[in-house]
Amino acid sequence: PESRRYDPLGLVEEFADTIVKELDFRLEGHNAERFSANFHDDPAVYVPQIFWELSAKRVLTQERSTGHRAAAGYPADPGERRRLADILARLFLAQLFEHGYFHGDPHPGNIFIMHDGRLCFHDFGIVGRLSPRDQENLRQLVLAVVTLDAEAMAELYFDMGVAAASVDRDAFVRDLSKALEQYYAVSARAYSFGEILRQFVRIGQRHQIRMPREWLLVVKAFMVIESQASALDPEFSMIEALQRYTPRMLGSHLLPELSTTSGLIKGYGALNALRLIAGLPRLLAKGLRQ
Repeated sequence: PESRRYDPLGLVEEFADTIVKELDFRLEGHNAERFSANFHDDPAVYVPQIFWELSAKRVLTQERSTGHRAAAGYPADPGERRRLADILARLFLAQLFEHGYFHGDPHPGNIFIMHDGRLCFHDFGIVGRLSPRDQENLRQLVLAVVTLDAEAMAELYFDMGVAAASVDRDAFVRDLSKALEQYYAVSARAYSFGEILRQFVRIGQRHQIRMPREWLLVVKAFMVIESQASALDPEFSMIEALQRYTPRMLGSHLLPELSTTSGLIKGYGALNALRLIAGLPRLLAKGLRQ
């Protein structure tokens, strides 16, 4: 009975579906073209062209691209390494919060540094898709982590429907608060943001909360991108990258003061107020059901 929370049959079906899709190179080709279209106006991104007349289910023919994987000592210029780390983080956050479509396996072998400074993306066998609701939930999660709001994090889990009514909410909030305190007890620069997300998944498992597949893929991709950016620039901080990206993530035309920490907290409060107003019909329906 204790295995039911992990939905073993669902996991096997999902695994089979993923493997079958990865083995159909036509799907991978379409994934590559969609990714390329999403970044068509970004000069930092390059995706090799697919030659469909020479491709099929078991063969994918694409334009040859030359480049170098990020590695110790490459590029040699520290300034260029910092620039590439920042671009890598920016592109990943754009995939999550703007496109809702992201590379699910962005390890160093799948992202080359081209000689002209562009980043070349390969291997689109695994991609993640986030609905507008998923994107909004992820925004709320990031803001809750940055503002140390364990209550908001717990509420998010319940809103998503991944936390059953039987979950001990108070105990769950206590565990989340403890994890956030431990995270901020260490320098944010020295602690991995991907690791804190992974810890939240583990806390959820302890409380019999199963995360959706796409969220697990986001956590995995976050950790890989953060690792790559840190390899390029040892001083890289994903928290700082998130803080720089927050105005764009929430809409700088609505919350122009988010570039500062106090503005971020103020904006978070305003956003929560808007969420409350917009969510009143849902809250009323939930109360009636209870």
